[in-house]
Parts: sequence; C-alpha cells; structure tokens
Amino acid sequence: MSKKLFYPCAGKDWKDAFHYFQKEIDEFIFCDLQYKFNFKNLKNFEINHEEFERVSFFIKPFVKIHDHTSNIENIKLIPAEYIQFIKYKTSNIRKKIIFKIQSGQDCLDQFNENEIYVFFHRGDSTGEGGSDLHFFSDKRNSSGAAENLYSKLIKKLAPISYVVSDGSNNEIIERQNLNLKNMTDEQISNEIIGKKNFTYQNFQWFCVKRLNDRYGPTLVWKVVRDNPFKIDKPL
Repeated sequence: MSKKLFYPCAGKDWKDAFHYFQKEIDEFIFCDLQYKFNFKNLKNFEINHEEFERVSFFIKPFVKIHDHTSNIENIKLIPAEYIQFIKYKTSNIRKKIIFKIQSGQDCLDQFNENEIYVFFHRGDSTGEGGSDLHFFSDKRNSSGAAENLYSKLIKKLAPISYVVSDGSNNEIIERQNLNLKNMTDEQISNEIIGKKNFTYQNFQWFCVKRLNDRYGPTLVWKVVRDNPFKIDKPL
C-alpha cells in the first residue's frame, strides 16, 4: 500500500513538505483554493532537486456537471488538478505529486479510510488570510461551510500515522498547554522531542521530531490508534 501525505491549504509551503518526506512518501496531495495552473506559473510547481527528473505530467481542468432532471443550480464542480510523476535518477523510484484547486474539507472527503500516512498542516489561522478550518476539532468554521473535520480526519488516518503541526488551528495541541512559542530551542529539545506523549480520545501522540518553524515550532507527532503505546523507528 502506497504511503500518502496530505497537506490542505498548503500554498507555497508544499516544497518543504516534499523535502522532508520525499524518501518515506509515495504520493503527495497538496490542495489550495489559491492555486492557478497555466503555462505561466506551472514552473512554481516544479521539483528542482538534482536527484529527481520529471517523467510525465498532466492537468485536469475544471468541469461543471449538472443533472438536467434536477435543479440546474445544483452544480457539481470537479476541481482542477496538476499531476506530475517524478523519479530518482539513480534508482528509478517514482513519486506522484498532486496539486488541487480545492478546499481542504472537500479534498479530505475524497480520501479512503486509513489512507493518510502523514497529515501536514501549519501556517494557518482563523483570521483574514487563513482557512478558518479546524482539522483538530469538530468546530464549525465562521462561514458554516465546514464542520466535524476532526471526526472525518481520524477515519482517514492510517492506524499508525504522523501529524505535522506548528500548533496553528490545532485544538488538540492547545489542550496540552505546552506553551511552545515561549519555550527556548533547548527546552523543546530537552523536554518535548522524543519525550512528550499524551493520549487524546483513542489516539496516542508521541513527539518524534522538529522541522523548520512557521507560526510556531513545527513538530512531528507519531499518532497511534487503539494500540498499546509503542515507539518504533520514527520518520
């Protein structure tokens, strides 16, 4: 089974996500309503790593579909997608990268259960410029367009998965009162990385790594569902 990484509302930060998980992940899915796919800006979605070469790519445009037997205003919109396949030059191992012009909640709905191996979400907010999406609670967003996202997300996560978060829009981390933004790098290294663990509902969280920061320290959490707590080799 291929390992998938999902990053909603990714913006330009998709490059860091790919960089950190290029070896472990087989398929990357990045979505953002602000993405634009045309010949002028496709270069913004290229992988400029010397060890990779592009094998193929294609674009799926917006397609509007409606049922003439029902209300014509009830239109389904298939989002635009830019899909590319790349491979390592030395090993021929392939990676699939999908960019979608789509809301985070709609993209999440398209995953099967237990399909997301890494959920990556950071640099977000509830204010202007942010998505106002709450993937770590069932809180409804201010527009009323999205709710119960946590209940949906936990069904999509693999039994052993990884959550990457800088704490933004993350109510689960907030409940732990970690106060990460006020901790020094040394404190985070000595007290959090490889040491902090907690149980939330039927999931056990264990902090395994720190990445480059965004709105706050970006931590990688190993999340285990319904299993006795066990630490194996982290990503």
